[in-house]
Amino acid sequence: NVGFWIEYIELGFPDSAYDFAVRDEMGTLERTEGTNLLNVTLRYSVDTNETLKLYMSYYLPWDSYVSQANGVDFTFQFSFFEEFNSTIGTLNVDTVLPTGAKFQSSTPLEPASTDDGLSFSLSDVEPSDDLNFEMDYKYDVFWASFYPTIWMGIVAVVASAFLFFRVAPQTLSVSTIQVPSTELKSFIESY
Repeated sequence: NVGFWIEYIELGFPDSAYDFAVRDEMGTLERTEGTNLLNVTLRYSVDTNETLKLYMSYYLPWDSYVSQANGVDFTFQFSFFEEFNSTIGTLNVDTVLPTGAKFQSSTPLEPASTDDGLSFSLSDVEPSDDLNFEMDYKYDVFWASFYPTIWMGIVAVVASAFLFFRVAPQTLSVSTIQVPSTELKSFIESY
């Protein structure tokens, strides 16, 4: 905080973002939602030259932010914050790609890889900074059907095993007819 003490902070977010969560290191914070703006009430007031670490997460609708060039090339475009009125010492943004996607490139930042996605970091972010962001990645459309196919295969195997053991084959009884060997011999000779 480079100004006077603060008890709340306004955080901007991209259009049509949803399912917000804002927390500090001790847990979830109280917030109210406005037009592209979240008013977050801080757990305690932050005095001049003190810092505060906040975590904000939200989801973005696919069709508004991702464009498809051909069957496998995708571009993700958005702005980290639409509006904000604070200086941010370090802004870390974690992006989780769909399972099976491969990162290609990004502008203006290069990411650091993490276990479950990509992490982008900016330092000393001010309201006048341009926070537009673009990331290209490859994604084979068959990955979308991978997990549903596996689950349906498991269901089919379980159902088959259930039916196999539930409907046990029944033994057939065949009646035998006694044929004298002389008649059998005469039939073979005639044939």
